[in-house]
Amino acid sequence: MSEAAVADAFLAALREEPTLRQVVHEGTVLERPTRYVSVFTDGGLRGIESFTGPQQTVLRTFVVHSVAADPEKVRQLGQLVVAQVVDRVLVVDGRVCRRVQHEASEPARLDRDVDPPLFYGVDEFSVTSKPAT
Repeated sequence: MSEAAVADAFLAALREEPTLRQVVHEGTVLERPTRYVSVFTDGGLRGIESFTGPQQTVLRTFVVHSVAADPEKVRQLGQLVVAQVVDRVLVVDGRVCRRVQHEASEPARLDRDVDPPLFYGVDEFSVTSKPAT
């Protein structure tokens, strides 16, 4: 499997938590429920582990938006997300993953651009993987 499967494994890990199972979405959520978690990821930053080999190590970043009608519910969702993935080693066929790292966190704030206005918080995670040998 390709390194893109790391994103699938990250989403699957979040959805193992019963409270998150129905509210986790990948990318933009168009229907705008009043409580959800939206996960965005990049294509991965490639790196090398030897001077002569190809760039096979991939650092993938995940930005997670926890969205709810009030700041306390945003914090609760964010805490569930963090508890579910931090320090976890994702299992991906054909790749060896390092532990999920929590890179950044932003407090809940109000988004007045949506109707009704909703609060959101942001957490950023990273996972480094390389091909299994």
